[in-house]
Amino acid sequence: MPKCDLGVVLIDAGSTLTSEDLQTLLTLQQAAVPANVLLSKADLLGLQDRGKIIEYVRQHIRSECNLELHVHPISALPSHKNLLTRWFDEQIIPLYGHAQELRASSIQRKIGGLQESVISALEMQLERSKKPASETADQVRAAETRLRHATGLSEEARSAWEKEIERLPSELSEAFYAMSAELIQVWSAKPSSASSPEKIVNDSVLQFAQQRVQKLQDSLRALALQLRDGLRMSAADLSIADMPGDDELQSLVRGTPVFDIGSLGAVVSRPTIALLFGTQFAEKRLARRLYKQSGDRVYNALKIYSGALKEWIRLVTSQLSQRFETYAERYRAHAARSFGGTRMTTDEVNALQANLRVLWASESADFVESAPKYAVEHEVHAFGRDIVSQADKGESH
Repeated sequence: MPKCDLGVVLIDAGSTLTSEDLQTLLTLQQAAVPANVLLSKADLLGLQDRGKIIEYVRQHIRSECNLELHVHPISALPSHKNLLTRWFDEQIIPLYGHAQELRASSIQRKIGGLQESVISALEMQLERSKKPASETADQVRAAETRLRHATGLSEEARSAWEKEIERLPSELSEAFYAMSAELIQVWSAKPSSASSPEKIVNDSVLQFAQQRVQKLQDSLRALALQLRDGLRMSAADLSIADMPGDDELQSLVRGTPVFDIGSLGAVVSRPTIALLFGTQFAEKRLARRLYKQSGDRVYNALKIYSGALKEWIRLVTSQLSQRFETYAERYRAHAARSFGGTRMTTDEVNALQANLRVLWASESADFVESAPKYAVEHEVHAFGRDIVSQADKGESH
């Protein structure tokens, strides 16, 4: 969902929006994905009726979802092909053009970023040449040790989290005791105007799942911070300017699966007789009754949700590891060169300084805008792929 450019919800122009349609639109909104609504079978409607249906659908979406969305009629019939063509021209073509602009902008940023990285690498190399060899060696060893330790963090954490997720359905009794205790408390406070038992039951199950998911999210963000700090400290030891941004790794913790069991349809009443034996007895009795009604359904839903959570954990930890390794590989290559290299001669220092002067002079020039149009459209893409690939492999020299 986070990679989706546009969500298109197709509905029948001859029927009303269903709850599933509205939920799909809300899901797209929560994922920050723009949406269009297409009314199919528009050929069955006259122009006046078509306008009324479009306005009705817009108002329905506005009242139920608080959204202002584009609604467009279409038809599969050749006689109404112009409807689909118009929607494509108005919505898809501009979106595609915007995507092309974003790609070109991304290449420009990567080229500029590579130039900055090369400058930083040369500057740091000059600075390192001024330090005592023993001090440099100790810092390099510290960086290598830190990177080696951080490499295994994601795998260890993922294994522990998966075991925790697998225990989720077996801990379900906690949710039913919580909902039972809340129901007893509500009934005891206001027996005549208590909240809906069904709402309390549903909310208790959702809260049970959300609390555990929140714990996983917090743990993942803590791991992201730990990996980021490890990279930053290693970069400092190696005198490397290229390091992850403040939220670069934390931003990968996203797209958490949503647990929605729907309505459980719980039918419960105040346990008047059980309350005569005390609140604790009544809570246990009510919890057993609730579990008998809805326990199997909730258990099965949690089993399915646990599978989705495990896949999400694997995806996020894999992305964290990949992003970490993008930096770590360059740092390791730099560390290996530091151990294997010799101190620079005066001629080498002079050559580096000359190269830096050239880079500093060209840094302010806008490469893409000053290039011929043919180069921008045909050469920059291939050139950008090559130099970015080299940068990812640590070949900034």
